[in-house]
Amino acid sequence: MATPSLIWANYSPNAAPRYTLADGVNVSVGTLVYVDASGTLSLADADAVASYAMFISMETRRENDDPNAATICVCTEALVEDTDAPYTTLQKQYLSSTAGAFTGTRPAATSTSRVVQVVGWAECTSRVHLKIDAIKEQHMYVGFGTLSSLNEAAVVIDSGNFASINYNADNDIGYITVRVPDNAVSLADAFLCYAEEAEVAAITLAITVGSALHDAQHDAVTQDATITAFDVAGTIDADDIGISSISTAFDATDIIRPGALLGVKVNVDLVGTDTTALFGIDFVWNVV
Repeated sequence: MATPSLIWANYSPNAAPRYTLADGVNVSVGTLVYVDASGTLSLADADAVASYAMFISMETRRENDDPNAATICVCTEALVEDTDAPYTTLQKQYLSSTAGAFTGTRPAATSTSRVVQVVGWAECTSRVHLKIDAIKEQHMYVGFGTLSSLNEAAVVIDSGNFASINYNADNDIGYITVRVPDNAVSLADAFLCYAEEAEVAAITLAITVGSALHDAQHDAVTQDATITAFDVAGTIDADDIGISSISTAFDATDIIRPGALLGVKVNVDLVGTDTTALFGIDFVWNVV
């Protein structure tokens, strides 16, 4: 490839944000970078969630060139030209697993977690339009299924419009399976949606979460078992709707990874004629 040149950027050099390069980091025009934990610029890399692309380098600099070379201008949108014409016209460009680079090939599902970040498109064979969007929130609502209560009738909350499978026996279990979006870099929150139809005594929920990537054992990652007794009866009254954050159920190491399949198990602990409804979980993802 020829040395890339900057045709246009959404900041002028005088107004552009400036950051210091991390030790040993070299950049060219169009290099994708992120702000690391030290507040310096490192090369963005699809192989690590924390290193998703945040900025585009507007300059070609080597960290050790001269005393002023370590600070560079960056932007979030740019037209970059390469006279060797290496691009396919109109092809999407993704953050690459080669540090600092972008590619026209979408990262494939593998046994290693990778963030899939679209960073632009090729306007023609010699020019790419790079654009780094800010993190957005994406909601994903998933309803409960169950293995222990598939043949049971629905419970309807106070003969109204809300119904679910009837969880009315101790150790009834609700299950959800959901795949973390390929472009998710973290979980912003997760909301359990539920209700009580009848309350005689305490109703609590034990929530466990497993996580697995392609071609990995289902239990290779230690499950999250943080929530052992979510207090339904102490949170809402009979016939009330509950929408409660359960994000702590997904905090354990390696539970949330781009492309991972999550298995969520909710065990209902109740006595007597208690009856609860589990509607679903609303996952709120931070996506790029």
